[in-house]
Amino acid sequence: MRMNDHQKRPAPILPQVLQPAGGSEAGQSIIILTVAMIVFIALLGLALDLGLVYVRRIQLSRAVDAAALAAVVELPDVDAAEATATRFFHANGFPNADPDVVPGTGVMQSNWLTVTARIQQPLFFMPLFNIRSVPIAALAVAEYKSPVEIYTSQTGESGVEGVVNLSVFGPEQWTGYGDAFIPLYSDFSHTPNANWDELEGKYTFRILVPPDYSDPYVQVEILDPDCYNKPNPGDNMVEVEYVQTGEKHLRTISPPCSDRRDGCLVPTQDPCVNPTTGESCNPYWFVRMDENRIYSSANGGRPSSYTASSNTTTRYTLYYLSEGDNVKHVIHSYTKGGADSDANTDLQWVTPEGFRFRLSDYPDVAVAENGSRSFFLEVKPTAGASENGFDLWAGPSASLLPIKDVNERNVYLLREGLEHHSSGGIVITGIGYLPLNVNTSTAFTITFGYLPPEAAGVYMRVHNFDNDYPSLGQSLHFYLEGVPDFHVVGALSGGNEWRMNRFQIPENFFGGYLRARYDTTQYDTSSWRLEYEGVVGSTFVRLIK
Repeated sequence: MRMNDHQKRPAPILPQVLQPAGGSEAGQSIIILTVAMIVFIALLGLALDLGLVYVRRIQLSRAVDAAALAAVVELPDVDAAEATATRFFHANGFPNADPDVVPGTGVMQSNWLTVTARIQQPLFFMPLFNIRSVPIAALAVAEYKSPVEIYTSQTGESGVEGVVNLSVFGPEQWTGYGDAFIPLYSDFSHTPNANWDELEGKYTFRILVPPDYSDPYVQVEILDPDCYNKPNPGDNMVEVEYVQTGEKHLRTISPPCSDRRDGCLVPTQDPCVNPTTGESCNPYWFVRMDENRIYSSANGGRPSSYTASSNTTTRYTLYYLSEGDNVKHVIHSYTKGGADSDANTDLQWVTPEGFRFRLSDYPDVAVAENGSRSFFLEVKPTAGASENGFDLWAGPSASLLPIKDVNERNVYLLREGLEHHSSGGIVITGIGYLPLNVNTSTAFTITFGYLPPEAAGVYMRVHNFDNDYPSLGQSLHFYLEGVPDFHVVGALSGGNEWRMNRFQIPENFFGGYLRARYDTTQYDTSSWRLEYEGVVGSTFVRLIK
């Protein structure tokens, strides 16, 4: 049978342009999934490596902190500090690296230490992307303080007020007036005060209650807590009272005391003696204790007239630290501003509300090995630019005097006997720091404080700031109780600058008082900082950063 032509031709093979089957899509999914897995693994590796870097950075920071805290107490022996820092750094997980140790420089940083460390941290996953390690760095700055407890009052435990008192300037001022720590500025160009951070704008005083203190109460008194000066006395005359007879006489104030902007004290240079009996009057008769100032270089920083708005407001906070944890517990706080309404405390001894307290109400207060208890008074200027002159006293409530006026109290105590206002053994000290103001040109002996027997052989540093006129013959001489041949000629600083006096306590020292004979000028406000070069007494260490 014959076939047709079209039957003989094979059927054409058509090209497969579109196929409904899923094989091709599966191939593409595999490619996408593979890429996603690579990205996921890379991200997971990055996350793991970042976590490793984070953990190692924390470990490095802690190792540097430990090294700085352990090494700083070795100062001023830099070699010993470096060896200690390295040993502690290695022991805290970094045996194959050495830290850099740099001691602080400058007068106020002589007990500072900076420790830095840098390592290359190997990575585990990122080398796949040619990133094998990353640098990690840490820094710690530590300081130690072995402060000398400086007596706040130079007039003894009775509270008789003399030529020297405490004083602070307001924060809106510069350091050139004599306060190194409270003002925010170091000059008239508003340069920040580099010393401000050291005390964070406040002074702290210790109220040390001895173990044999017998009164159930402690009362804390503040002299002239405000920053207010009464109006001018008028004709430069002041009525003073003779101690024994009670006679009162008008005396000419010399130098004149007519300017309300300045503090004023009737000094002993013009002898206050009864010409008939030879009897002395109150040795120091206060007219004003504060100085009205503004932030200005003109006219010595004094406003053109008395300006109450520039007076300083000060907050006094009484507190204690609890046994074991050293947590701060505020007992009471008292704020006194500089406005005219504060005249009621001018030249008055004041016990603010809450500043008379019963010891048994605070059974958790920290107790020292010798049985003494410490309470603290924080003095913090919060506003203003003027100088707030004040003083402190603490003692039994049985010694409470109804006489609040500073001059009347002085006369009473000198006449009736100093035991009528005894502190009962309570001592108030500045913990390493003391802001002083001298009300008249004079030479006097300042008792810095008691040095324990363990200070024998240790070096001391006495820093002073802004003693106004050492070029005029002012002098500073150090003496040590119990060591008759100890005498160090000290150096005073100039305006708005520091000077450090460094000397060694003799090996044959068995405890006693450090004193200095100090020449000064009227209105000379200065800051003092005393410390041991080594661990003596209540040394403490802290990280600054």
